[in-house]
Amino acid sequence: MIMSLPPINLSPGTVAAGPGAMAIERADLLDFNERITEMLVTFESLNTDVTVFNYRPWNSFITAIEDPAANPITAGFKSTDSYCELYNL
Repeated sequence: MIMSLPPINLSPGTVAAGPGAMAIERADLLDFNERITEMLVTFESLNTDVTVFNYRPWNSFITAIEDPAANPITAGFKSTDSYCELYNL
C-alpha cells in the first residue's frame, strides 16, 4: 500500500502564507500524486503476482478541514482553518 499526498495546501500554515503558496503547493502535490500513480501502474504491470493499493486521502482531508465534526477522529478540533502555534511542538 502506498499513500498519495492529501491536499496539504489547504492546511492552515499554507493558507496563512497566501494564495501564491497555496497554488504552488497544490501544483506540486498534484504532480507528485500523478507520478506515484504512474509508478504504481508500471510496478503492478511488471509484477503480476502483486496487488498494489494506492490510498488516496484527498477527500478525507478536505472533509476534516471543512467539517471536522464529520469524523470522530477530528470532531474535537476547535479550528481547522487557522494556524496554531502548538503545531510547532
